Amino acid sequence: MDGVRLAIAVRERWPPIKLLVVSGNLIKGPELPDGAKFLRKPYPSAAIIASLREFAA
Repeated sequence: MDGVRLAIAVRERWPPIKLLVVSGNLIKGPELPDGAKFLRKPYPSAAIIASLREFAA
């Protein structure tokens, strides 16, 4: 199972969980479940911190 399929499975089982998918490959938005965020590696530290803060808000 790849990360996108895992994100889809988590969204189906636990809808309220926030999802942050990271990959070195480009993933197109429609492949991700609704509400999931994507960061492409290498990502700046500020990008992951901002995403986590957004999820925590």
